[in-house]
Amino acid sequence: MAKVSPHKLRHTFATALIESGRTLDEIRVLLGHESIQTTTIYAHTSNARVAAAAAALPDVVGLSMVGMMPASSK
Repeated sequence: MAKVSPHKLRHTFATALIESGRTLDEIRVLLGHESIQTTTIYAHTSNARVAAAAAALPDVVGLSMVGMMPASSK
């Protein structure tokens, strides 16, 4: 069985929060980090979450493009 350390628990905690949709800034505060760069060391994203984000890209781009269209001057 692998040894569990406080350091590994911090990684697990941060990763679980990322997977549940919490922001890096929220996790930064909970871990007590001053810098968000430190938080990124602890918070890992799963391949499934990255794939879901990539799959959502067409919808995100389509929605933002609609919002950026100039109003008709009829």
